[in-house]
Amino acid sequence: MAAASECKVLEEIGEDFLCCTICLEQFKSPKILPCLHTFCEQCLVTLVEKTGSLNCPECRQQYQLPVGGVPAIKGNFFMSNLIEIFKQRLESMRGTETKCEACQENTATHRCVECKHYLCNICVKAHRKLPITQTHRLMTIGEHETAMTTSPVTLQTVEHCSVHPNIEIAFYCETCQIHSDLTEQCSREERKVRMKAEEIIKKIKREEQRLIDELKNNYKMKIKRAAIDIDEMELKHGNIKSAGNQVIPKQQVKAKVRKPDASWEDIYAADNRDGTHRVTVAGQLDGKYQVIMTIGDQPIPGCPVIIPVIKGLVKTIGSEGSAEGQYNNAYGVAINKDRDIVTADRNNNRLHITSSEGTFNKSLEFKEFKKPFTPRDIAISSDNTYHSLDDNNNQVVVSDENGHVIRYFGQNELKDPWGIGISPVDGNVYVTDYGGHCVRIYTQHGEYLRSFGSEGKGEEQFNRLWGVDISSTGMVFVADYDNKRIQVFNADDQYLYSFDCQSGDGKMRYPRGIAIENDKYVYVTTGYPSSVLKFDSSGKFVCRIDTDSDGLSRPTDVALTDDVPCRVVVADKDNHCIKVFVQ
Repeated sequence: MAAASECKVLEEIGEDFLCCTICLEQFKSPKILPCLHTFCEQCLVTLVEKTGSLNCPECRQQYQLPVGGVPAIKGNFFMSNLIEIFKQRLESMRGTETKCEACQENTATHRCVECKHYLCNICVKAHRKLPITQTHRLMTIGEHETAMTTSPVTLQTVEHCSVHPNIEIAFYCETCQIHSDLTEQCSREERKVRMKAEEIIKKIKREEQRLIDELKNNYKMKIKRAAIDIDEMELKHGNIKSAGNQVIPKQQVKAKVRKPDASWEDIYAADNRDGTHRVTVAGQLDGKYQVIMTIGDQPIPGCPVIIPVIKGLVKTIGSEGSAEGQYNNAYGVAINKDRDIVTADRNNNRLHITSSEGTFNKSLEFKEFKKPFTPRDIAISSDNTYHSLDDNNNQVVVSDENGHVIRYFGQNELKDPWGIGISPVDGNVYVTDYGGHCVRIYTQHGEYLRSFGSEGKGEEQFNRLWGVDISSTGMVFVADYDNKRIQVFNADDQYLYSFDCQSGDGKMRYPRGIAIENDKYVYVTTGYPSSVLKFDSSGKFVCRIDTDSDGLSRPTDVALTDDVPCRVVVADKDNHCIKVFVQ
């Protein structure tokens, strides 16, 4: 019985451990990899010669081949000893009589590979007739002992299809020699589901924060409006009754302003409810504004107050270089939710961020791509997510304000991306394809939706596109560069109208960057000659923002602040700086 028990143990070891999964033969000079999987030395040599690298055929883990090649890999001495002991014990067991494990009486003559039981001739006949065991493989004891020492893999249990019992299940493809690991595949799909769920949760969180911010802003505006209404009602009905029946009229504070053109305008004096009042002067003209305030028709001491209003170029930010506060080809420009200026610092391969006054904040660099990140333009979504146009890799890089990459997309469609804009209506991302002569549209998750436009001079045809911006109603304004015009489309990509990029002096100019102010005005940077022009939304020329003395040199993009009046922020490419204008 002890010998039979030892033989049974050896049979179990031989079937599970003594066979190389590459050649399907008993191990010869077994080598063990760091992942603890063992293979024949010659099998690994052949594998390396075919693939040029050392990858474990079991777990696909890649390893660096040691000096000396495969022979220098550590041998599996445990497996070598086990095979030797196995052969010795199997040799010593030969000739020993084995009892049938079914009837426990007769001498065994066969071995069932699937059941792993020894059977006599009588039990073999019954084994072959039973439906549940009739497909089992039976071997004579001599055949079984030979297989144990020469080819243990032939003794491995064969599983059959539950639908077609006579057909074996194939877990190994002999053509491509790749294992089908269902467990790993399930894990991969589970990770994909979790990543998608996390992405959806983040989107919901961002939308939640946006709605809360919008709610708070609406609340503040309504509270402010209510306070103003109360002030107006108190001014209108503000008679205060004192002791007795005497009525004392409340003293009304009034204000008016004298403009540089000598015209007067009444302005509202808001009560701060702390004994002071506040007035707001909108300077539409250059020059000095005189503000006069009265209480009960009597001037307040110190009036009039003189307020100088400056228009035109008010600030230059940065200089040429690669240090903090410097630029090397300032290309695209945008304003984030903190009113900071975010610039596509193209030849420095970074996004450069300063305050509205020009103080350096930080730089964002993305180095995880095959080619250097080279930003040409930037757009910022309502949740302050940065969408950078990286034309060196033909892609849109989406990141948060701290430079953590969220996703990137567009490599399959974009040929020569130049300008980028985000629709405030549906959040879709519009990219102008300079060389492709079209506008491509994506969701903010990177899904490619469609494109419109082709090469030419007609309607909905372009000759090298540049900038793009979208109004609050979904109207798309596109800079048709070589056709020297702005084309306008609705949210369904249908052509509406176009207007020439023509300045007040009658010169046609090449449009580049575009920015839209309150759906009323369109600001355009132009090259040859360099300038910043203002049009109304229908295309009628309003004015030129800069002057020749401002020295713009090939400005590429323009962005607007929410000041009243707004500040016009211009990327002055060849001067390697940002210039800020007040109109």
